[in-house]
Amino acid sequence: MRGAFDAIEGVLEDLNRQLRKRDFHGLTYRFSKRDAAGYRDMITLINRSSDPEFDLPLFEQASEAGGALDEATSNALKRLQALALDPHADIGDIEDPRRYFEFHLEMLNRKGDVKTDLARRIGTGSGGQLQVPFYVSIGAALAATCYPDRKGLDGGLAMAVFDEAFSKMDAAVVSEVLQFNESVGLQTIIAAPDKERSTFEQFMDTIVTISRMGTAIMIDVQEIKPLAHAEFRKANPRLIGFDGFRTAALQEGQATGDTANGSPDPAS
Repeated sequence: MRGAFDAIEGVLEDLNRQLRKRDFHGLTYRFSKRDAAGYRDMITLINRSSDPEFDLPLFEQASEAGGALDEATSNALKRLQALALDPHADIGDIEDPRRYFEFHLEMLNRKGDVKTDLARRIGTGSGGQLQVPFYVSIGAALAATCYPDRKGLDGGLAMAVFDEAFSKMDAAVVSEVLQFNESVGLQTIIAAPDKERSTFEQFMDTIVTISRMGTAIMIDVQEIKPLAHAEFRKANPRLIGFDGFRTAALQEGQATGDTANGSPDPAS
């Protein structure tokens, strides 16, 4: 079980390493875990058991030494003894390492302070702000399922399939979510109406267009290369944003002013 705990820690660290590179509406995301209330005694015993000098039999001397044990270890030992003596006991509660922890998705500002978490965002967020943490959580869950040891991310089929995906999210955040999915080893497949084509052309490697005319169905497949992605992004006003338009306007104004004052035209 100690090894399973370490594996969970490794998965979270790998996911968080990728999330630290992303900006979602001015926030970075982080997965955290806390000891589940009903498993703290068991966690204490499991952590102690990793000490090479730790030796505690389940029965015999264990009962006699009960008074010398700390409260957490003693409680965990009694729990294990009860399960061992009950032929009908469900040991699933102690076999699944995920039950030992509560997992949270936290959202941090640029200073690294926790601003909110998924539970609070559900009650206060709207539109894309509410969608983003769910897509991040889904992607993380799929990645953890497909690659539990985080080794060999290209060793299998790991698809994330979404219908009417990212309908309320701006293009910049869609890009961050898709890049996060790719970084954790997922292949994202999206079904969307044709009106969203301009959004996804700049991100997806392959676009399959399905059109129906009467009883005839036409299928067109396009492979989009990196240069085309870059050109689509440069031309997309939703990615330029207000600051980008303001910078362009200032640059154009400065260029116009220089030309009006007799400065040489750099294009000449």
